[in-house]
Amino acid sequence: MSQLLIATLVLLLSACQSNPKTKAAPDKTDADAPKLTKPVVRKIWVPPQIEDDGKVFRDGHYKYLLERESVWSR
Repeated sequence: MSQLLIATLVLLLSACQSNPKTKAAPDKTDADAPKLTKPVVRKIWVPPQIEDDGKVFRDGHYKYLLERESVWSR
């Protein structure tokens, strides 16, 4: 029984070990890659509202408007 346990542990440990893979060196450096600019976002508070003759209450919340999207730059 103990030999079976030892053999199982040896197989499990040998299966879990892996050789680290080496990555090929990139042709270009990261400095050559274009950069991505940050988007411009405006945050607006929408106050709570009572609508439909007092039957509907809308809780206050934030509304986010995208004023300028991200773009690639050099």
